[in-house]
Amino acid sequence: MAKKKFYMVLDTETANGLDDPLVYDIGFAIIDKKGQVYLEKSFVIYDTFVLMKDLMQTAYYSEKIPQYEDDLKNGKRKLVTLATAQSIIAYNLKKFNVSAVIAHNMRFDYNALNTTLRYLTKSQKRYFLPYNTTIWCSLAMARTTIGKQKTYQLWCKDLLPKFSTDI
Repeated sequence: MAKKKFYMVLDTETANGLDDPLVYDIGFAIIDKKGQVYLEKSFVIYDTFVLMKDLMQTAYYSEKIPQYEDDLKNGKRKLVTLATAQSIIAYNLKKFNVSAVIAHNMRFDYNALNTTLRYLTKSQKRYFLPYNTTIWCSLAMARTTIGKQKTYQLWCKDLLPKFSTDI
């Protein structure tokens, strides 16, 4: 019997703009290749969300701060430090023997996690994910596979006139 492969799908939300993003929200799921979910976690990062309250006003989704507070009260999300989130993620990568960590714009999420870790540790720690973690970007994967398919390109050309009238 073949050993089941697991993947971690990860997403972050940040404050402080695009140049030096600081993570205030990390969510992840452990899935198999069929998309079955084995574990889901959603963390609000104390170091940013609470200790940098003023900075949170620069967050792309700053209007959702009250929703985050409600989610924390009702247990939908958990308030943790970045170090705790990092430990939980590393633990689950090992526990499930995760083959790859996937994000839809991995370059952004990877940079945001590392930037936040470096900022909070004054660069004593530099990389959020464990050494040798395989990372995949689903955005890049879609561009290099789906985006190159003739049927998809034709479908986009057929849709273009419908959307151009809305501009």
